[in-house]
Amino acid sequence: MTKASAISAPFAVPSNLHGGLARVRDHWLGLRRGQADIPFTDDLKLSELESLDVDLMVMDVFERPPRFRIAIASPGIGHRYGQPVEGLFADEIVPRPPLDYFVSQCSATVEGKVPSFYRHPSLPSYARLILPLWGDGHINALLGAVIVR
Repeated sequence: MTKASAISAPFAVPSNLHGGLARVRDHWLGLRRGQADIPFTDDLKLSELESLDVDLMVMDVFERPPRFRIAIASPGIGHRYGQPVEGLFADEIVPRPPLDYFVSQCSATVEGKVPSFYRHPSLPSYARLILPLWGDGHINALLGAVIVR
């Protein structure tokens, strides 16, 4: 994907991404092998991201039908959402912060094969980054980072 088309994509990542989200993205970029655009799922070690000031989650990606299951979620995500979310499919979740527009963003990440970004329009201190991970010949997982200030 060219840089120009990535900019016009839904949920495009801003060029001025900063703070913990920028550090998660930079870590993700560092996981790529050779000329690969997307890191492999088995290269992700969440323990390497524990010191960042973000809530993390990992979603399993299912192709047919396309679905996303939250495999791992930092306690802060469930706390802000109001209930534990680990093990739930994204389409089972009532859209509200920190998981509003979540299915749409996950879908855009998989379809575009690029990172995606969401900032809540009425909660400017809330932002979410979702990054694709490759395995088994397709995007099989997503790494999510949520920041709330």
